[in-house]
Amino acid sequence: DCPASNSTYTYNDRGLVLTKTDAKGLVTTYAYNDRGLEISRTEASGTTLARTTTTEWDPDRFLPIKVVEPNRVTVYSYDNQGRELTRQST
Repeated sequence: DCPASNSTYTYNDRGLVLTKTDAKGLVTTYAYNDRGLEISRTEASGTTLARTTTTEWDPDRFLPIKVVEPNRVTVYSYDNQGRELTRQST
């Protein structure tokens, strides 16, 4: 069996995924900004294995400017045409 085919989902009124429950019963929760861009994802939500990733977006473009994961922060910069100039992870 394909694990993805055994997942269930819930959606908000905009059709964006709010939760995903996998075949093992682990829940991933999602949050979005007003533009419908994912700003937070928590895998294994509600467990000791919970892992949250947050994303800050450029206010004018659909480009991430900062992604915070457990043990890593990545910051991006772009030119005025939206081409990636730098990517720094710490």
